[in-house]
Amino acid sequence: MMKKKIPYIIFLVFILGLTVRCFYSFCWSDESFYLSLIHRFWVGDKPLVEEWSGVQFYAILLLPLYSLYILIKGNNDGIYLAARLFYIFCNSCLSFYIFKSIKKEAGSWIALGSSLIYMLYLRANIQGISYYSIGLFSFSLAVYLLYNSKNNKKNYVRLISVGILLFIAAVAVPFIVIAYIIVGGGVLTIKRLRCKKNVLFVILGGFVIGSIIYVLYFLSFVKVDEAVFYFPNIFGDPEHVSGNLLISAILAGGRIVYRYIYTFPFWGYLIAYLLYIRYIRHDKINEKQRRRLFLINVGVWLINVLLSYDILGCVIIASSIFMVICLLLDYNLSDISKGLLLKVFLPGIAFSLIFHASSNTGLDSLTIGFALSGTCIPVVLNDFFKSNEKLLGKWGKIVLISVVSITVIQSAFLRIFSVYRDDNLSELTERIEYGPAKNLFTTKQHKEEYNDIVEVINNTCKLVQGEQMAITEIVPWAYLCMNNSYGLPSPCRFWGGINKERLMKYYEKMPYKFPEYILDIDSGYGGCRSIIIQGNEIIENPNGTGEDIWLVEEAIKRGYNSINSKCGIVYIKDNP
Repeated sequence: MMKKKIPYIIFLVFILGLTVRCFYSFCWSDESFYLSLIHRFWVGDKPLVEEWSGVQFYAILLLPLYSLYILIKGNNDGIYLAARLFYIFCNSCLSFYIFKSIKKEAGSWIALGSSLIYMLYLRANIQGISYYSIGLFSFSLAVYLLYNSKNNKKNYVRLISVGILLFIAAVAVPFIVIAYIIVGGGVLTIKRLRCKKNVLFVILGGFVIGSIIYVLYFLSFVKVDEAVFYFPNIFGDPEHVSGNLLISAILAGGRIVYRYIYTFPFWGYLIAYLLYIRYIRHDKINEKQRRRLFLINVGVWLINVLLSYDILGCVIIASSIFMVICLLLDYNLSDISKGLLLKVFLPGIAFSLIFHASSNTGLDSLTIGFALSGTCIPVVLNDFFKSNEKLLGKWGKIVLISVVSITVIQSAFLRIFSVYRDDNLSELTERIEYGPAKNLFTTKQHKEEYNDIVEVINNTCKLVQGEQMAITEIVPWAYLCMNNSYGLPSPCRFWGGINKERLMKYYEKMPYKFPEYILDIDSGYGGCRSIIIQGNEIIENPNGTGEDIWLVEEAIKRGYNSINSKCGIVYIKDNP
């Protein structure tokens, strides 16, 4: 009886470890930015009209939860930690659902491996809630709900839920609609798939229900004519220009080849040769040759794991390559493996390609869909080793355990010990005591800088009568320390938030948005480094790019008073 509980205990231990990890590090850029968008709409700024970033739509989805937190607590102190814990809760629930989905057909240990591969993934180890974490979560849940649906039963509630979840994924990652259209078109036009069209229409109904609810809620913030007029502005940021999907897919393959360039001659040859034997010659390879090719595959995988050391989720790509080669070596897949490959692995690959096309973060962006695809690896490999037991002997089981365990262990190591834009875990000894980042542990210097900014905001905000505030360049969390409207097209230099051309266009259309209060942060504040991941980047002057020069000079031209503070210069419009 106790043996049956061990997988559940291991599952809970990983959840506990990830929960503890939530308390450590505070990122002033990406994670900080995501909640600052939600806060912007909470203070009353209009989406699309006053916010010009292309990722803002997810923030509307989370606004009710943000409002509920403030209603219960009375303020937003500790909101960044709360967002992290909420993510862990949702991600753990979905991981457990994956566990239960696979357990009934493949057993507890295989299911544990699949669920942990998904649970431990977090893009670039950026904690909290983001548009891509919402997109991956809702898409993955929809995929597994659909995987678990029975073809002989009309479960309308499940299918409508799938449609709503797919809509949420589209709000977070709009390009995913391209995949929906391709799949929907295939179901309607391909004769063999037409039997699924009733399922498609029910899912489409759920999609429409979700879109109607969202649009009605969205229009409670902005009028239709305003939304239409300002919508084109979200495409004006030069840093986030989406490319051609086909070119992006080719580039995605190139990124994987480049990462594993030293082993590509081997795994590239294996894939090409096996495809030739299987689909062009319609032949089979003998057992001796299969064993030899399998051993080469194992050696290549081991090297690829070593080459995956610095990107969270990259090891899943390495193990996926290994799995694909095993698939081509085998001809006897079970129904569960076939179902997972078709209904889970391929949608995950599609999500990766779509997200890669809409992102400027390279290979890192490709890993996101592999978190979903990777849940198939333990099941498919288990099938492979079962059907080749005579060929591989006891070594087959050892390799299976090694591939799954090392994939999980490397993911866990990076998830716990890598740090995105703060400092080494051993340096994160100081607990932030108040404000939106309350109860997070960071370095002594970062805590002092955080406290300086909060203190300056509290002391100087009351000196201005206007509503519009601006903070340069990349301290978006600071907006959560005030309840004023944002005087920029986006709350930091992401999405052209302080780009001169964007600002001029923004104030030309809405002169009233020029800020009455500008906090020009000292260039050295927020300096940080990434640990293990992101090439161990060191950012010494994150607020010193000079992008804020035009805004500051314009405030000086307008006769703003300046106040020197410990964290920078405050510019305040002279009271009439």
